[in-house]
Amino acid sequence: MWWAWVQDDSSSKEVSWQSAFWALAPLALSTMTQPSGQVLQYPPQLRTYLRSSPIVCGFDAFAQLLRFSIYVLTGYCTGPTHAAIRVMQIRSRPSRRQGREEGFQALENLPTVRYIIFFFGTLPQVIKLMALGGLRWTKAWGGLYIANFVIMECFVLAGERSSYQVLEADDEDENAISGQPRWMRTGLEHLEANLEIFEMVCGFAAIAMQVCFLGWVFYVLLRPFIDFSGILGDPDSKIYAVSLVVWIPATYLACLAYLVLTWACFVLPTYRTNRFFYFCAGVSGLLSLTAWPVGVFFLFTFVEKEKVLEFLTGTNIIVLAYIATLGLLWILGEVLALDKWIRYKLLLVKREENVTEEAKHWSIAAWSIFVGTVVLAVLYYAFRYDPRGTFKPRWTNSFG
Repeated sequence: MWWAWVQDDSSSKEVSWQSAFWALAPLALSTMTQPSGQVLQYPPQLRTYLRSSPIVCGFDAFAQLLRFSIYVLTGYCTGPTHAAIRVMQIRSRPSRRQGREEGFQALENLPTVRYIIFFFGTLPQVIKLMALGGLRWTKAWGGLYIANFVIMECFVLAGERSSYQVLEADDEDENAISGQPRWMRTGLEHLEANLEIFEMVCGFAAIAMQVCFLGWVFYVLLRPFIDFSGILGDPDSKIYAVSLVVWIPATYLACLAYLVLTWACFVLPTYRTNRFFYFCAGVSGLLSLTAWPVGVFFLFTFVEKEKVLEFLTGTNIIVLAYIATLGLLWILGEVLALDKWIRYKLLLVKREENVTEEAKHWSIAAWSIFVGTVVLAVLYYAFRYDPRGTFKPRWTNSFG
């Protein structure tokens, strides 16, 4: 019988890296082309590339479910449908102030194309991915993509099928059209402000985790090629003491270099907008840099002495190489932005005359995250993917 054929795994085999990787690609594509609006309080034009990150998708889905639940439970909305519409209109409000969509974002206005991609590309791959044996992390990333897509699509469809019309006026007229008592409107304003702060925190955490995760993938890819296990020589030799004298400051300076770079990247952009935060961050940065050597030399008590410096050296070189790679990717984005077609179609910079350099830099940063995610994902699956413990049931071949 047919069900016996489905259950027969005698012809099952290990899952190739191509099958694992291409099961994720349609999920990411469907999520990126969805009309999702503003993502975690970042500028709305960044939504397409930001949602290429499964971590951003997970934080975004959680934040919107929380917003939806609060709207329903606090009584600020008349029901789940009203709350779903409010969620989408809050997210879409910044986008409505901008011009027409270009590049990948133009697909957001083609629901037929999006549904074709979903039903003939994404849905079969979801079924296939969940049927494959093993692949726990691949399934986790795929689950974040599909969860975000389903949640946001429910909100989108609720808005399209309902007669509710909220937040159609400008922001300053929102209270006038809400039809709610003044005390309730004031409470709603405080609620919206708190939700925005929460989403900003989620957005910062999501990007920080994504950058750190990409750094870990970068480390996994390069670590086997950087082996310093014998660079200091034999610990019993006379020259070993001289090597230590040279290598300890070099390793410390390498650690210090990327700490300073990371601190500067996070702190310096805030100087013009919040000098108090800049002062506090400067004090905390100095304290952390002062405490860094203590941590390094305490490490000697836990790690074998003749190996710790080699390990720190290899790790620091990889981290510095990762920072340099991010810098080169940024420079590439700046060079590409010189061409108008690439600037508007690929980097998704808006055409408005009042677009600032800051807006262009935001777009380049989001594009860099997208490129880094795609390239490192391909390299990881191609060179570090381990198929042991995985299996592919025969019936999944029907899905490609």
